[in-house]
Amino acid sequence: MKTTAHYDRVVRRLSKALGALLRIAPYDFVQLDVQKHLHRYLHKNAHEVKKLIMVGAHLAFEMDDMLKRYPSMESVLFEASPRYSSALEKRFRNERRVKVFKSAVSNKNGSVEFFETNLSGSGSLLQVGSLAKDSYGLAKAESYTVDCTCLDDHARTHNYDRDEVDCLWVDVQGAELQVLHGATETLKRVHSLFIEISALQPLYEGGATAGAIISTLSRFDFTPVSIGTDYINGTGNAFFLRARSQLRFGLSLSFRVPRYLSTSSDLVLPVLTHLPKRLQYDCRERREAVLPQCTSVLSRLPNEAGDGPVADTSHSHPYKRLADIRTPRAMGP
Repeated sequence: MKTTAHYDRVVRRLSKALGALLRIAPYDFVQLDVQKHLHRYLHKNAHEVKKLIMVGAHLAFEMDDMLKRYPSMESVLFEASPRYSSALEKRFRNERRVKVFKSAVSNKNGSVEFFETNLSGSGSLLQVGSLAKDSYGLAKAESYTVDCTCLDDHARTHNYDRDEVDCLWVDVQGAELQVLHGATETLKRVHSLFIEISALQPLYEGGATAGAIISTLSRFDFTPVSIGTDYINGTGNAFFLRARSQLRFGLSLSFRVPRYLSTSSDLVLPVLTHLPKRLQYDCRERREAVLPQCTSVLSRLPNEAGDGPVADTSHSHPYKRLADIRTPRAMGP
């Protein structure tokens, strides 16, 4: 059986290769791609996206865009921090499609301690770890006792336990596994999942690594289809789909990876799609310069994993700076 450290090593190398191909931060690309193209991943029209659950919403800036793109989507938002929960509630008080709950989400019901930090939107049920201190200068600030629920119980109590969930969005600063362990029934109704990951080591004490998250979600037939991390510290975002879903990616770079990472043995890291042809042409020379380096890095993966050919590099790979449309974040992903 492969260890979570092996998962982490594979994720780290793939993400570094993707970072070489893109001129935006890989974690920003993954988030923007999901916001804009969720319906395409689900093989739906935009108006057919009906339900989103966001855990660790902060001020939910992502929702401003997604509510416009998906006019039929209803959303359930959770925010535990007293710093932001009232402001979040105020932001959406006139939006009938959004329900805000001032609560943490974990694997138990009751009360828990929530630890704030010196940077906006980086509070957690876990205390700051050494990687967060070194990478972002995070330091413990105040702490609060907050209400906590598990997602399965909350869904039953508030009568959405039979709703199909188009996307579960988890941004909880290292406490991802607690959320997933309290959502075993909900995950059976979830079609896609956007989640923060840490491939090198957790940002927070006792936090989940990418390998542990991939391993847990694989038991629910989820396949990682897009992963983007900061190659400096390995933190970033990932997007998962149910393995049974029919996937449609447009232009993409498809890597062959070990079977334990994906039911289908394919991990697809989408690159910027739907760009004008002139941009694709303009980027051709840059692609030819970078792609061999990327292929060289990935060619070592099968030797470690002992499985399959490495890469299909037959697609074109356009580039574009997206700094002007990034979702505001206080730190990294």
